[in-house]
Amino acid sequence: DIETVEQLKAERDPRNLFYGNALDPKLMEDILTLADANEGTLDYLSLDLEPPESTLAALYGLPLDQMTFAVATVEHDLYRGKESIKFAIEGILQGYGYRRVAENVRMIAKNQGGYLLVPVEDWWVHPSLVDVHRASEVAADVRREQEIRLLEIIERLKAEEA
Repeated sequence: DIETVEQLKAERDPRNLFYGNALDPKLMEDILTLADANEGTLDYLSLDLEPPESTLAALYGLPLDQMTFAVATVEHDLYRGKESIKFAIEGILQGYGYRRVAENVRMIAKNQGGYLLVPVEDWWVHPSLVDVHRASEVAADVRREQEIRLLEIIERLKAEEA
């Protein structure tokens, strides 16, 4: 969200933070330039585009043979019923050596039956840059805490509607 981006820009060197249209070739060139300046490695990639086919297109457009991200969170929106998007993302990332440390991380959605948690993204690390076992432990802890908070939010939303 824009608030988070503004906070990150205030805290970090703006040359090291990219936020924009992930399908824009200029943005990809800028990211590759930064990766080149850092021996081909970058700390974090977040891909969250709508619709999920755009996320897949952005990931496919990244020159992953020329750069490696330590951590990546990639939205697949599995709850929309398009398993092929999730499997294509998985194939690309595994093909470049990434390991999934959290699968089907959930968010709150509302439907006619009320609020529920739906699977939206997977979290990935590259073993050349991150200890996969430790990252899996941290991811499990973060997910547990996140889901507790999300369930509390759902309860408050239900109470407000009652």
